[in-house]
This record gives sequence, C-alpha cells and structure tokens, in this order.
Amino acid sequence: MLLDQWESRLVDAIEAARHKPFEWGQHDCCLFAADVVAAITGTDYATDLRGTYDTRQEARAILKGYGGVEAYVEQYFEPTPLTMVKRGDLVLYCQAEAIESLGICLGKDSAFVTLAGLTFVPTRLSQKAWSIRKPV
Repeated sequence: MLLDQWESRLVDAIEAARHKPFEWGQHDCCLFAADVVAAITGTDYATDLRGTYDTRQEARAILKGYGGVEAYVEQYFEPTPLTMVKRGDLVLYCQAEAIESLGICLGKDSAFVTLAGLTFVPTRLSQKAWSIRKPV
C-alpha cells in the first residue's frame, strides 16, 4: 500500500540518493531500491539484508542464499509485465558483464545505484519488474 503523498516521497528519496556515493551494504542497488520502497510504502523489505555485508562477494553470497536477486524480491512482491510497470515499482536491469541491478521505475526512465552513483536508464531496457502495489 502506498503512503499518502507517495509521489513527493519518491522524489525526495531519489534526491537523497543523488549525492550519496556507492557503498556495498550501505548504498548499493538493493538497499537503494529498498530505501525508496520504504519511503513510499512505510515498510522496509530489506531488514534481513542490512548490516550483513560489506563487499560485492558477500552481497552475492547472501543473495545466492535466497536464490538470487529475483527470488529475494519475489518473497515480497509479485512480478508484473514491463508493459504494466508504474512509477515506484521495482525493476531489474542487467548491466555489462551480467551484473544485475535493482532499481526504481520513475516512468520513462528508472533509477539505479551503480558504482558511478545514481544512474538513469530507460525503463524499457529492464529485464523484469515487480509491482510494489501487490505485496505477496
């Protein structure tokens, strides 16, 4: 369920992330997406990830224990067709070298935290999406 004024909360959460440097276990793609979802729904779906890793290798090992990024997200949200994705929904984008990145749909573009910081990619290039409006 979305909080009142969720759209302004979405903008505020994206702006808060804009100047934060990438940091595994603090400000990476999964925690960025979870922070935005928490800002607009009031529920933090990543409490079991927070404080559990500091490196890419540790993050991969922890997510592998859940079956991967997709399986982790699907504990909480139902997949939705990319043609039905809405602002605030979660999206998955595979970067070069098969690096998966979890982000937030903003409409035409989606926001992702990468090693270079906050990055915007056309939503249509995403491989998968989940509706935050349909929690499991």
